Amino acid sequence: MPPGADRAAVIPERVGAVTGAAARPATRDFFSRCAATVNLITVRDGNVASGMTATSVCSLSLDPPSALICVNREARTRAAIAAAESFVISVLSQDQEEVANLFSRPGGNKTIPETLLSDDPVLDGIGPEFPVLDGVAGALMCRLQCAVDFGSHSIMIGLVEAVYKNEADPQPLVYHDRRYVSTVANLGIAWLQDGLDASSISALGW
Repeated sequence: MPPGADRAAVIPERVGAVTGAAARPATRDFFSRCAATVNLITVRDGNVASGMTATSVCSLSLDPPSALICVNREARTRAAIAAAESFVISVLSQDQEEVANLFSRPGGNKTIPETLLSDDPVLDGIGPEFPVLDGVAGALMCRLQCAVDFGSHSIMIGLVEAVYKNEADPQPLVYHDRRYVSTVANLGIAWLQDGLDASSISALGW
């Protein structure tokens, strides 16, 4: 930029950019447009299993295998995980929208009846401190390693102790733009049925 030039005159106006207080709802809107699998975070609080719906879940490392979740600092689930020092990340399957809605209600009853927990024999060797909901696509059983508070939430890091995969291999539940949507796999099947050629599927990363 030439000396003495008016910076405002040189830099074009950024259409749609927001700052200050407006950045908060804009940030929330931005992340609503990021498609994410819907997860249920479960924890054993004494003799009772409880759960919380979450999309703020991320793989962290494979050496050692670990994952992180983001939980509101005021949520009962946060206190329960800190006390139990363990938690489960379960990927909900496409037919579990009702479960996702049930455990996403603020202030709602987060208790999971024992009848809703999985009785898959594959889980027989897993300790009772890792409650896995029946019908989920898969689950990570984690030992809490640390929690970092930032703003309204806690970043809770868990070391993966066991991994569960549903042999029925159900499609995961996905959330995008504040609604549940079909996975790309299901959309691809529909497009193939409508005559979409293979090169188009390849362009989507298949």
